[in-house]
Amino acid sequence: MHTSISHLHGGSLARRVSGAETLSSFRRLAGRVADAWRHHREELELENLPFDLRKDIGFPATDEATDIASVIRKTR
Repeated sequence: MHTSISHLHGGSLARRVSGAETLSSFRRLAGRVADAWRHHREELELENLPFDLRKDIGFPATDEATDIASVIRKTR
């Protein structure tokens, strides 16, 4: 089964976009979204590790994190 969709692009010129081409575009987009989500989850997991362990594996230290920790300790 072959499906085509007419798409007007830049005026009166019509370009035919095949169903397979559209499906391929959606697959690429879905892959990029999945990769971005995986990267986000990995970053969260790294940030949730204890400070000493992050330091040992070479995760970049931030002064902001220590400032936030000191503020939290002061408010308790």
